[in-house]
Amino acid sequence: SDITISGSVGDGPTVNASIRVRSSSGKQLAEYSSDSTGSYRIEVNVTDRQFPLLIDATGGTDIVTNARPDFVLSGAVLSSRDSVTANLNPFSTFAVEIAKDMNGGLTSANLRAAEDIVVSFMNSGLSATAASGPMQTPVDGSNIAEIVKASETLAEIVRRTRDAMLASGRGTNANAVIQALASDLIDGAIEGNGGPRADRRLAAVASIATAEVLLESMANELHVNGVDATDDMRRAIDQVAPNASGPTLDEIATTNEMVEQVVLGLSAAYTVNDDARVNELIEAMAGVQGGMEPALVRTLLPSDYRRALTSSVNLAANGGQSIVSTINQVVRDSTAPASGANRAPTISGQPRSAVRAGMPYDFTPSASDLDDDELTFSISGMPSWATFDPVTGRLYGTPQASDVRRYEGITITVSDGDLDARIGPFSIEVTTSNSAPRISGTPSNTIGVGQRYSFRPDASDPDGDALIFEISGKPDWADFDTRTGHLSGTPSDSDVGLHQGIQISVTDGSLRASLPVFSIDVVAAGASTGSVTLRWVPPTRNEDGTALVNLTGFRIYWARSGAPFGPPVSIDNPTVTRHVIENLTPGNYEFVATAVNAAGVESGFSNVATKTVR
Repeated sequence: SDITISGSVGDGPTVNASIRVRSSSGKQLAEYSSDSTGSYRIEVNVTDRQFPLLIDATGGTDIVTNARPDFVLSGAVLSSRDSVTANLNPFSTFAVEIAKDMNGGLTSANLRAAEDIVVSFMNSGLSATAASGPMQTPVDGSNIAEIVKASETLAEIVRRTRDAMLASGRGTNANAVIQALASDLIDGAIEGNGGPRADRRLAAVASIATAEVLLESMANELHVNGVDATDDMRRAIDQVAPNASGPTLDEIATTNEMVEQVVLGLSAAYTVNDDARVNELIEAMAGVQGGMEPALVRTLLPSDYRRALTSSVNLAANGGQSIVSTINQVVRDSTAPASGANRAPTISGQPRSAVRAGMPYDFTPSASDLDDDELTFSISGMPSWATFDPVTGRLYGTPQASDVRRYEGITITVSDGDLDARIGPFSIEVTTSNSAPRISGTPSNTIGVGQRYSFRPDASDPDGDALIFEISGKPDWADFDTRTGHLSGTPSDSDVGLHQGIQISVTDGSLRASLPVFSIDVVAAGASTGSVTLRWVPPTRNEDGTALVNLTGFRIYWARSGAPFGPPVSIDNPTVTRHVIENLTPGNYEFVATAVNAAGVESGFSNVATKTVR
């Protein structure tokens, strides 16, 4: 069916962001850009089996900070309707990452549950939109101030956690912080024991940084990147909804969840750092209640409340493991039910679905228990060639040629002696022949001096083989990780120019797959960029003259004149006849299109279209 997807983009509203819509299997369906109000609207043709649809936004300009967003924004469309809202903000981004580590992965049910988790445990000021969900509630004049303020609050928690970790010499970025905190949240607490990507030190830092940021937000003095962003948020709200009818930033009340999170962070901070200023804040918070407006909250806080937690955040980032453990234990204890009832353990992980005969299979789930109960594992439906460890939940073994077939109904269960949780049922197929790995992704082809370039391809292997990444033509200013394929770096003034002939490949040790050769144009700081709008007429015949009846989409290629074409943008919708390519530096460009049919066969290039970007 044809559906229209629309929504808002950003922690602060983000204009000119590249929006990509993909099916649940990762197939790209459409691409568009957010407009001057930080919104987007895309029409796609989909089938039920492609849900949930996954959406991400990269690049653009946050009109609160007037800078590029700090992390990729993600969201999802859970079910098919004629018209659906799918906002891309920090809350939806956390929900997607939480669902990834839940049993079953990115299902519609997991995404709904994950949205509830982030609204409850990282509320950051959501009130009117909490029940309907920040991912699915249309943003308009009635709620724009709440969404902007809460989103900037949650994003600032991520930024301060990142910055504290970087200052301690521990490399990370905002995307990695979100992934770790989201994975941690699958058990309903950020205390280092959640999913497989949880990080105990990062959790400890985030717990105290959350209190620091929420205090500012409650007092309507939220600082973003070290600067009071209140007036900038007001201007952004006026740009998006000049006649907003809902509460203003000064009228948005503190929520009960914010109060609870602040008290928890202060308790953890005082446990490891008996600073008199922290104790003064704890006493002040005794008078703060949900429903209070910012002006009243501000009168209850000490004059230097913004600096009271700085040393505690640094202590969590730089202190020993005993400090990290103490902070996380305070959080863990705080989530215990008043009745003292036992809480069920959690288990997560995505077992490989295939292995080649003669190759090892190895999967260990991630499991935790908020009560610190001793955990044991069990399995049902275990393949005859495999071994299972009841202490760790590890399933491993090397199938032989005689084991070739599909093994179904496998379930791994973890128990605390009273309650349990499980992964599965899942299947493992033992195959006879090696299949080539797969690699996909569209690297950015423009970066400014002093900006950080980051591209990580998506890669998988049908046989579950270990993969190694390779690169040719790597720019001198960039680093490359052979384990993940991550290409990153920050070019300087001496790197300005077009860096051509870059290709990233992945191998399973026998077979190889590669991305198309691409270029990266490093432009001087402050250099202007432009965009080109392409339009085309869909073909009606195949190259042999027969009628075209199975058109499924198009691919768009472009490059500077005389340079090889880079990787294409895939448009998996035969009704789309327009595409905007942005962030092109001044110069002459060439563009071509191809058509793709249902069998995946691609036509030859169209006539070349040329355009000068000034």
